[in-house]
Amino acid sequence: MNIPEDYLKGIFFSKQIESFVNDRAPAILAGENSSGGTAFFRDQSACTFRAFARHRLHVETINKVDIGLDAAERGSLLHKIM
Repeated sequence: MNIPEDYLKGIFFSKQIESFVNDRAPAILAGENSSGGTAFFRDQSACTFRAFARHRLHVETINKVDIGLDAAERGSLLHKIM
């Protein structure tokens, strides 16, 4: 596709910079160190909300609730039955 250079320059120079003020999350204070190290980048690449929740809101994971027997208990029960 051959687009005239004047057209491309016109689009490029008409750009506007946008900014966003996030006043809902806890502020990161000056001099405060962020936690997480490389885990922040891993979480950010996997899911931006996960990174936000863990590293900005300091949310801990909730243990998975399993109703019933786990694999070890099922195995023990099976051995007792046999």
